[in-house]
Amino acid sequence: MSRYVNKISVSDPNILTPKITTFLQSNGFALTYYGNEPVWQKGQGFWAASQHILIQYELGAVIVSAFIGAFGSKEMNLKGFVGIVAKKPLKKVVDALEEMIKANA
Repeated sequence: MSRYVNKISVSDPNILTPKITTFLQSNGFALTYYGNEPVWQKGQGFWAASQHILIQYELGAVIVSAFIGAFGSKEMNLKGFVGIVAKKPLKKVVDALEEMIKANA
């Protein structure tokens, strides 16, 4: 399992929950389950790689994880050349999400 992970320090993670939800929904993501984890997903992974963003909260921090997955394949981190066509749009969304979190931290 390979995922992009970034821990962002914030004063109150609970205040960010509605803003994160609105941001992800406006970018076409829907809340679903990936195994036992609630993740934001875009696409089904049959014809194109599905995009996944996992948001976790800790005391004083928001943890953003992201990965892509194609039908029947393993998770792929956002780094590296393999799958770059699918990784690039997700990386742009993750970058914008992280900037929004930092701006509201």
